[in-house]
Amino acid sequence: VQHSSKVSLAVQHEGLNTCPTNPIGCAPFDDKAASERVRQWACAANREFAKSKTAWEALGAPHSSGAGIPWDSFGEVWEMLGVDAAPGETSWMTSFKHLDTNGDSYINEEELVQAYRSCTGSPILASVGPMLMTGLAAIIGLAVLAALIFVAVKALKHHKDSMDSLAYAHPAPPAASKRSLHHHDASEAPHLALQQAAAKLAVAPTQEERTCGSWLTCAGWRSKDTGGQAPVQAAPYEARRDEHMDIKPQLSNREHEPLLHDDQREAHHRAELERHEAEREHERKLQHEKELKNQRTKQAHEAEEHHDREAEVAVHAHHQEQQHHHQEQHHVEHQLAHPEDELGAALHSLQTDPDVRGRTKACQHIASLVGLDARKHEACERGVPQAIVAAMGQDASSDRLQVAGCTALRVLCHASSEENEIAVEVAKAGAIEAVLQAMREHPDAADVQEAACRALRHLALHSSNRIRMCRDHGLETIRSALQRHAQSLGVQESGFLAIGNLAFEAEAKQYVNQQLLQAIAVGMDAHPTSASVLEAGIFALYNLICTADCYHMVVECGAVEAVRRAMHRHPEIRDSQEAQCIVAEVEEEP
Repeated sequence: VQHSSKVSLAVQHEGLNTCPTNPIGCAPFDDKAASERVRQWACAANREFAKSKTAWEALGAPHSSGAGIPWDSFGEVWEMLGVDAAPGETSWMTSFKHLDTNGDSYINEEELVQAYRSCTGSPILASVGPMLMTGLAAIIGLAVLAALIFVAVKALKHHKDSMDSLAYAHPAPPAASKRSLHHHDASEAPHLALQQAAAKLAVAPTQEERTCGSWLTCAGWRSKDTGGQAPVQAAPYEARRDEHMDIKPQLSNREHEPLLHDDQREAHHRAELERHEAEREHERKLQHEKELKNQRTKQAHEAEEHHDREAEVAVHAHHQEQQHHHQEQHHVEHQLAHPEDELGAALHSLQTDPDVRGRTKACQHIASLVGLDARKHEACERGVPQAIVAAMGQDASSDRLQVAGCTALRVLCHASSEENEIAVEVAKAGAIEAVLQAMREHPDAADVQEAACRALRHLALHSSNRIRMCRDHGLETIRSALQRHAQSLGVQESGFLAIGNLAFEAEAKQYVNQQLLQAIAVGMDAHPTSASVLEAGIFALYNLICTADCYHMVVECGAVEAVRRAMHRHPEIRDSQEAQCIVAEVEEEP
């Protein structure tokens, strides 16, 4: 009965195995999309490995053939970090073309390290940054130019005010009378004060002043020219000023002010001098403060650069010390265990390392070593699956170790089939129970749920494993992950593919319910732009309909409409026979 059931399923699928529109590897190359996928892969590598050298040793070196990683081995390296495409996709192929910069069909260490360092921010910001710096430099230049213009205008105005003040500093002296040099009245005080102000300004004296010393001594109470007689009374002040000045008296820059009395003019002049002196003092103070600020800024910048250099040296020294310590520890373990090769060393570390981080690294190393079928069989013979399951049970609370363990189990089962029973050997070691337990222990960790679903997808490639998963409530556990992480593209895609593989088994019929179909419909609607997620959802729905005869439940939960929207948005889905069959059944109903 079981054999005839399989024949019946084979007949139902005969008309669906058509060639794709674009054969695998022949789709148009999109360098921008490939660059983004490489960046995502690089970010995953940065999370797993602290240094690019470590990433090459763990991922690339085991697959390198001297010139680098060849084309036929790069797919395994690409999937080691969980960047696993849906069936029919060629993400690792386009990424290989993007990374192979020298075109020699190998990915060498330099090219892989360059990819490792590509985990940066958006390229748009990188292109806009220089333009922002150029604009900022232009703004600073304009500000400096405006400041220079302002200082020049200020200096010109100050020079003009000083010239106006000098016009009042040297008026002609008033007429002298017959008075003693030691008995000046109040009318002479303004002129003496003006002379004192001119002396303070360091103005050179006139020829008459250099000869006589002052206008009073020149007028003289007695002089030889008058024969000892009193001199003739001097001319009025205004007349004498016109005689001795070659130009007309200058006015103040306040053109509409009335003429001031001598004592008022002196007070005004003194106030102008004090104002100009205060302005100059203020400018000197501002300049001094500016120089101090620039000096402090320069000192702070130099101190910061010195601190950064010291920190960089310290970090480099710390990394070197850690690397040396790890090398010594690895060497000691190698001498103690005497393993025959790297797989033996990784297995020994997984079984004996007391640190959970060491066991996590061991799982990652095993995943990088068992890519070839021959190594998979060797790993099973040496008890690697049992050691991984034991480590996952021992450190059930460590989400990083659970991710590494699920990934190693998935790589061991990769490319397995009904004829290739490696997945059966891995399942006998308790892998199915360990993976489902990891999902139940870490329900909120999206990375654990995604890695576990990927492992279940490959474990479900064999019939006996599918039956064990169904009986251990595998569909229910995957449904819970889909509902809890509806916005996670990786969880949705890997969960849909795992459900599709499980639905290939007739045993799954009794575990299909409305909640499971509803979770698939919600996940498809949450990612309308991701063709890979939508194709995986259609794959799961189609197998569930064929196995459980649940088409009416699919219609009721809205999954058919989700498929219709996916066909409308994506031409490649529109050509899918599975999608066409799901939609066609609704159109055929009366």
